Amino acid sequence: MTHLLVLYDISDDRLRTKVADACLDYGLERVQYSAFVGELGRVHQRELEVRMRELVGRHTVNIRLIPLDLVTWRRQRIIRRESAAGSEGKPSDESPGATLVEDGQDEQGQERGDL
Repeated sequence: MTHLLVLYDISDDRLRTKVADACLDYGLERVQYSAFVGELGRVHQRELEVRMRELVGRHTVNIRLIPLDLVTWRRQRIIRRESAAGSEGKPSDESPGATLVEDGQDEQGQERGDL
């Protein structure tokens, strides 16, 4: 099993939603508005590519499916802050449960030994 990074730039709202739904159908996690990542075998990667080609048809799009080997996947660095909305619906750094995953740490904040 390898990991797959999917990035896309699609101006048509309806088509963009269909491509996102296809990524979700294959168990990929949305990491940005137009970016998905997840573990996917080669056969499923090819199926997803075929499905996207069928969805796209003659639309103008830019879709990239980037396979990531295990070594590359383990070397990723994630910086993420998750927080509950503040009093005015804006994120607050002081919100309970805010977390930051820094370079060289796993999601629990523990040092990773593979960097």
